[in-house]
Amino acid sequence: MPDADLPPIELSDEFIQKARESIPALPDYLVSILLAPPHNLKLDMARRLATQPEELAFYSAVFESGCADGQSIFNWVARRLVSLVKKEGLELPESPFTAQYLIDLLNLLRDNTINCIYLMGFS
Repeated sequence: MPDADLPPIELSDEFIQKARESIPALPDYLVSILLAPPHNLKLDMARRLATQPEELAFYSAVFESGCADGQSIFNWVARRLVSLVKKEGLELPESPFTAQYLIDLLNLLRDNTINCIYLMGFS
């Protein structure tokens, strides 16, 4: 029942849209998206990305390129890249290793221009 002492508040569609865009998605919602096609991540992978905004942004940028499947991209971002960046005392957004670099690397791997044994010499 409306309060008689308060005037009704009318919100424009534009205001509602801006509010929706400014509110981040809840982790459970993100997990449900990441578990489903086309991502097909495992539960632990989806949970990690849902709680690590920088990793999720990096993963998403690479995933959108279509250069590899979601699990491969996750492994590169969360397991390899993040640990290398942290060893240097940096955070992922500060890293000189951009999403485009990872896209290029994954394309080289996919095309068999290089292989993981070649990369091991650089870690």
